[in-house]
Amino acid sequence: YNVGISFEAMGQIELAEESFVRAINLNPQHELSHSYLGSIYQQLGRFEDAENSYKLALEINPKNVIAHNNFANLMKELDRFDKAVFHYQMAIKLNPDFLEAHYNVGLILQNFGRVAEAEKAYIRALEVNSDHLDSHINLGELLKDQGRLEETLICYQNIERLEPKRAYHLGHKMHVGQMMCHWDTSPQNISRLISSINNNEQVAPPFTLQILSDDPELERRCTEIYSNDRFPQSTNQQRIQPYRRHKKIRIGYFSAHFYSHPVTTGIADLFKLHDREKFEIHAFAFGLDKKDSWNSRVREDVDFFHDTHEMSDQDIVLLARSMEIDIAVDLTGYTKGNRTGIFASSVAPLQIGYIGFLGTMGASYYDYILADKILIPEENKQYYSEKVVHLPCYQVNSEQPHSPKKSFDREHFGIPKDAFVFCCFNQNFKITSDDFDSWAHILSQVKNSMLILLVDHESAIKNL
Repeated sequence: YNVGISFEAMGQIELAEESFVRAINLNPQHELSHSYLGSIYQQLGRFEDAENSYKLALEINPKNVIAHNNFANLMKELDRFDKAVFHYQMAIKLNPDFLEAHYNVGLILQNFGRVAEAEKAYIRALEVNSDHLDSHINLGELLKDQGRLEETLICYQNIERLEPKRAYHLGHKMHVGQMMCHWDTSPQNISRLISSINNNEQVAPPFTLQILSDDPELERRCTEIYSNDRFPQSTNQQRIQPYRRHKKIRIGYFSAHFYSHPVTTGIADLFKLHDREKFEIHAFAFGLDKKDSWNSRVREDVDFFHDTHEMSDQDIVLLARSMEIDIAVDLTGYTKGNRTGIFASSVAPLQIGYIGFLGTMGASYYDYILADKILIPEENKQYYSEKVVHLPCYQVNSEQPHSPKKSFDREHFGIPKDAFVFCCFNQNFKITSDDFDSWAHILSQVKNSMLILLVDHESAIKNL
């Protein structure tokens, strides 16, 4: 057993395996050897053997905290999340101060949208160790998604304290500042952002930079840094050669947002308008399963709907390959909920970016992006790693029937009858200080005018 521990510490995994097996042959009831052998098998990718080893360790001693935690880690790696949570909670029951287990429970619950329980798990992890960086990071993300932005900034302050040069942190922090319409330090931060990207530093995710910069060269450089870091082309799967024998071209649309979301409310009608004599349409949904009316429209209008939100990237790739999808269309890009790793592993012979993310993906495994000449002018094609396909208009607009129960007039909103009303109904994080200065100048020049904005955070209302 001790020789096995030593070999594992030196990275000699096969010799460690031999030692633990010999220890178990000498004493089949040695629970720690079973537990560590499970960890060795897990490192070697022999997951079934690892599971059997953990089960044997727990049969010998159901109170083996390490075996529960390691078994939970295996179940998490295999995307068997219910079992993972069960064994993490067993480890916590046996050791209430087990930091790793609290954090991992929070991570799984957060991914399943159980935000209140996830928040409790992160807070409990931070009670055990107030300097646990990953708990601050994930708690900050969870709070941001709930619009609790002041609390998010507290998490960000702790992240900066623990790791001042945390990758992409400046971009995340600036994005929260944009959500709050808090621009006091924007010029300094933007200068720092630009110089860091030009030095090939991991300073901002691509989506954040799109809000803050209109320099296409800078955006491409930022995206390539992010792509190479987070989603390098996988060596596990070879690129697929085009399928030759299909009577119909099989198109797979991949999205985290097949529900009431701007992507789906825009393109929902697209699926039913394909020529079914020539095309077979698949939807691969890897977001949370929100069974609303928009989700129903997608399900009704595609030929095959695949709910893959509990599947790993690799399992989704294998599923799509088994379906022999000819063209994979990524509707998410680098926006929230993305599974870019699917495309890095080559899910189809042709891979296309469309509508969810309007910039380059900065990766060689995307073949095309669908756009128009307003979205990507001819002179900007050079800044895209993909080939650009120009449609007459890139944006699909689906029918959205509405029957309001009452009629709204100016009086209802307190708007004077003779006022000229400017409006911007974009999310408020897209408003920059330069935009707002321009709008204020226009308002000052147009007599009896007013501006209506869509703002969804109290702090942003106060700051505006």
